[in-house]
Amino acid sequence: MPQDSRWSALLSKAKSPQIGKDLDYALDLIEKDNPQLKGVLPKVYAKDNLDSATLGDLINLIDSISLNQANTSDILGHIFEYFFR
Repeated sequence: MPQDSRWSALLSKAKSPQIGKDLDYALDLIEKDNPQLKGVLPKVYAKDNLDSATLGDLINLIDSISLNQANTSDILGHIFEYFFR
């Protein structure tokens, strides 16, 4: 995983007004390292209709979820259930 695409890198930029561009760039880097994902990952986070502060808050909220207690290999499922509740 490219350094700029890691969660810790995105988390450190969560409050930046450029977080949408940073997230789109991170997805571009993931696609470059994984050609089978080319065109699959949505790069829509730098658009004007998405507030960077809200996106940053969402990143921080996801980071606050305690995944150590999930006791499952389905981390994405656990995150989905967390938000569904």
